[in-house]
Amino acid sequence: MAKIDWLRKASRAIPGEPGVYTFFCENGNLVYVGQSKNLRRRILQYLNAKRVKKHLKMRLISRTSARLKFIVCASQLEAQLLENDLIQRLKPRFNIAGAFSHRYPFIGLMAQNINQQEFVDVSFVITREPEKYPGFQFHGVYRSWSLTVKAFESFMNLFSMIAIVKNKPKLEQAYRDQRWKFSRVSADYVEILNRLLSGEDSDISRLVLDLADSAQARKKMRQTQGHLNWIKYFMKHEISVLKKMRKVCSEVGYPISQVARDQLRLRSVLE
Repeated sequence: MAKIDWLRKASRAIPGEPGVYTFFCENGNLVYVGQSKNLRRRILQYLNAKRVKKHLKMRLISRTSARLKFIVCASQLEAQLLENDLIQRLKPRFNIAGAFSHRYPFIGLMAQNINQQEFVDVSFVITREPEKYPGFQFHGVYRSWSLTVKAFESFMNLFSMIAIVKNKPKLEQAYRDQRWKFSRVSADYVEILNRLLSGEDSDISRLVLDLADSAQARKKMRQTQGHLNWIKYFMKHEISVLKKMRKVCSEVGYPISQVARDQLRLRSVLE
């Protein structure tokens, strides 16, 4: 109990207003940044944390820390934006979400041989560093690397059933770029995929119809449906979020930068 007596004393000066709170350890290093629409109520939750799994992080933070500071904000939105900015810049020890925006992925595509009327070659890439791939049209930025990779690989596996694979990664490795290339891709797919990945459209019926005409897709019906399910899940949890951010924050350029992504997400939710 003595380990958090300092927090009990500090809590008496904290107002019940929106704001950001910061925990520091004895040597002065920042260990955690949080926000709340009621600062006092939130800090009392740390004081009253129980020996249960869901309170483990709060108990760890309060026992690791020796000092608390807070900043009162005009609104919860202002508090959330400030919290996000501090986490991205300072990367406190116990903050995970939002601290590593440089890991957020983009998906890019590039059409080649576009002088052909019916079919084109199309290259796809998933990467955290779009500047490495000049000539690609990029979409995003998406938040979950694992979900985006899963959806990307599902797209690639489905395209393998309706087009000719010219190049694919030799070895799938976590957190590595993947680049694929296909030939004999129907020319109108470029626009369809650009609209889909940017959130401008959510219609995948063309892909489903082409798969229905593919003997390979029909033979692997269970795997095909699994890939389609992953794409739908990605559309719900990543592309729809991107669409809302672009609508609410129309003044921001596209693709959205990794640094700006979380702040724009907050604005799109609260505005």
